[in-house]
Amino acid sequence: MPTRLLDIGHQDGDPIRLCSPPPDAQHPYAALSHRWGATQTFTTTTSTLASREKHITFAALPPTFQDAVTVSRSLDLGYLWIDSLCIIQNDAADWARESTKMRAVYSHATLVIAASRARADTAGFLHPRSIRGPITISFPAHSKTHHLSLQQTHATLSPHEAADPLRTEPLHTRAWALQERYLAPRRLSFGTHQLFWECSRLVLAEDGRRNDVSPHRLAHLIPAGHPGGCHLAWHDMVKQYSAHDLTLASDRLPALAGLAQAFAAATGDTYIAGLWRGDLLAGLLWRRSGFEALRRTGTYRAPSWSWAAVEGRVSFRVYSWFNQVEGGREEFAAVRGWEVQSVNGPFSSVTGGSLVLEAPVYPQSII
Repeated sequence: MPTRLLDIGHQDGDPIRLCSPPPDAQHPYAALSHRWGATQTFTTTTSTLASREKHITFAALPPTFQDAVTVSRSLDLGYLWIDSLCIIQNDAADWARESTKMRAVYSHATLVIAASRARADTAGFLHPRSIRGPITISFPAHSKTHHLSLQQTHATLSPHEAADPLRTEPLHTRAWALQERYLAPRRLSFGTHQLFWECSRLVLAEDGRRNDVSPHRLAHLIPAGHPGGCHLAWHDMVKQYSAHDLTLASDRLPALAGLAQAFAAATGDTYIAGLWRGDLLAGLLWRRSGFEALRRTGTYRAPSWSWAAVEGRVSFRVYSWFNQVEGGREEFAAVRGWEVQSVNGPFSSVTGGSLVLEAPVYPQSII
């Protein structure tokens, strides 16, 4: 169970309060995936914690939180996890501890509610939509009347949108939302025009479109029975992740901690500041993706040899090109040692690190 949950009851008007369930509790709960927006409108801090544990007025919640409560209650889920309320926002120790628990929070949730269309918590996501109903055609055949129903889709999608119709929604430009999507066992996404259901077996759109394979599943990131060959999938995910937005630059690695924990548990590999010991030499060969410049930030967040040290979208050419060459690749360097200092274990914020490599040195001359 998460450290804290919102006890929301099951009906409109039930009291709402922040609670700390016992470790052995088995409360089914929903978790909210949302975009905060420019301002943090309603949070739990050290000064508001006591009052949140006593009572929270429904009307005081921002619209996105109200809608999440409404959806949870309608599905008979009496508990709800929202990061800005269930993590003490001005307590660095609490945030460092709780941010490493995202894997458990989202993977153990009965349902993840995604406020995909909402640009901020003040926007909400339960808005009237233009619903295109089915067209029914009746025709006689063999002395019986048969009915054929046609459902009009909402738009003609590009190939990229067809693979992921949520990719252009506001929530899905946010870095934290990517791992929340991967970790969710079941996900209900409230898009601009329609609802989307995602689970381990399929992706289903409200207009009837279906995709039996979702790229945003742990099974895709860590294929069953092939834990040793997952580095390609990991670095493909990092390429996508590095293009997403972060409000705080220091969240570059914490926003990926849940997926890193899941990857480590499945493969037994060692996590090294966004890279993996099992394929470290290839992981060091990151570069910019396309023509976008990479930028360093004024805030330290990873050693210079990690892709997490820079802003901008990165790619790993060794996976996209060299691995396709006949005979594969040959490594001439060797990793002799490494050290990473972190706040709260290998999956938390990084404060320092070093790497020792042994490799041939080739003489160079400047003409």
